[in-house]
Amino acid sequence: MQRRASKSGKKPKQLVRDLAGITGYMTNLPEPVSGSHLVELYRMRWQIELNFKALKSYLEIDHFRLVKQERWLCHIYATLLVFLLSQLIAYQIRNAIWGVEEKEISETIAIRSIACEFLAQMYEAVKQKKKTLLAFIPLISHLFSRTARKPNSAKGTALKRLQFI
Repeated sequence: MQRRASKSGKKPKQLVRDLAGITGYMTNLPEPVSGSHLVELYRMRWQIELNFKALKSYLEIDHFRLVKQERWLCHIYATLLVFLLSQLIAYQIRNAIWGVEEKEISETIAIRSIACEFLAQMYEAVKQKKKTLLAFIPLISHLFSRTARKPNSAKGTALKRLQFI
């Protein structure tokens, strides 16, 4: 808030300062659900929303022409497969970068880069027997580590908070 105020040259009102950092949640869940559990549920819901955004924005799952149902289903399945492969590769590379450098990369950027750029290149290279899939991992890791940043959260990476054990 201070950084934004210094950039704009305006001082925030005292009420805004008092309410900074307070978040309210409304839910229809039963009362026994604790506040911390509710926050974790909301974070997971937000991850789902980000996945839908990636599907619509980068993989254009919401744009299609009128075609036979079988062809449409094939398109949906292929798009979901590309998304899941991209997510799996991004997850593994994010864990590796976190383990080595303690930096996190944007899941959205990683999925977009893998789905829109690297998977097609990987497919062509493997099809022409120029490279194996493992040859692409260091390349992708290097490109992602250049955009990696230290986590803003005091608890560390959001990746660790959302893991189920």
